[in-house]
Amino acid sequence: MTQGIPSRLNLVIAGAQLTALALILAGAKHAAGFALFAWAIAFAFVMQSAHALLHEASHRKLHPNRRVNDGVGFLLAAIFPTSFTFITAAHLSHHRVNRSDAELFDYIKAHEKPWQKIAGYYALIIGLLWAGQVFFSFGLSVTSRATTKRAYAALDKDGRRFFSFLLRLPRARIRVEVLGIVALWTLAIVLLDLDLRTIAACYGAFIFSWASQQQIYHSRAPRHVVEGSYNLRLPLPLRWLYLNSNYHLTHHRRPKLPWVHLHRVGLMQGSYLSAYARLWLPPEPVARATVYKVETSSAGAALSEIGSAPRSVT
Repeated sequence: MTQGIPSRLNLVIAGAQLTALALILAGAKHAAGFALFAWAIAFAFVMQSAHALLHEASHRKLHPNRRVNDGVGFLLAAIFPTSFTFITAAHLSHHRVNRSDAELFDYIKAHEKPWQKIAGYYALIIGLLWAGQVFFSFGLSVTSRATTKRAYAALDKDGRRFFSFLLRLPRARIRVEVLGIVALWTLAIVLLDLDLRTIAACYGAFIFSWASQQQIYHSRAPRHVVEGSYNLRLPLPLRWLYLNSNYHLTHHRRPKLPWVHLHRVGLMQGSYLSAYARLWLPPEPVARATVYKVETSSAGAALSEIGSAPRSVT
């Protein structure tokens, strides 16, 4: 059960994030060269923070009122831009299959071609992960359920395991969210007088930053659905900006624990900077992966918070 949600603080943070992003985009349109680069880096950091709060909404712990939680979640997802319904379902699927064959991005499985896996890995961490979120959100809004079923059937076993949530997504809700995203962005472009150069520079920095940092907590982690993650040390200002998302193992153990409490129950397992450097090493053969074995009940207790039975790593 979710306890201690800092609902007022979360709403203040959400408002500050959305305001800061608008101001950065407005400021960046007048910049060039190094100044534009600086605006883009600032945008990337604030977007990382906004995604951390979006993550809270995905677990229904941004606000105890479901309508408020999902409403703010929609706004935060819209600036990504992605469907809040889709990104929530994809994230919960990640919790259910973490470090299994269905989500083993950093190791080469026996049937995989090394060069393809390595190319796919680097594509993932430099931006493909972001592109997938956007593609699926907008794609699902314009395709039929029958088309999704055919595409799903064409996936291999691991792909079907991860993407099984696609078959259960409410299409009408996703269409409404995508229309809302288009409307919000149209309004933002008009009101802020944005141009493609500004948007491309700011989102280019964010996409690279986000896609790589999303994988940092799981790269080379043990193969266990819950224990396959890390808590990583960050300087205090960045820890606050990232809303304690560096306590990622603690989050996987207690998915419903709000971000303000994560640092009280988590022990550090390494440096964020060192882990980020290791992220850029190429995938290794799966035989080198560590398989972490704990009591099934411990995995079940964590996964019960997201409404799923524990899954094996194979």
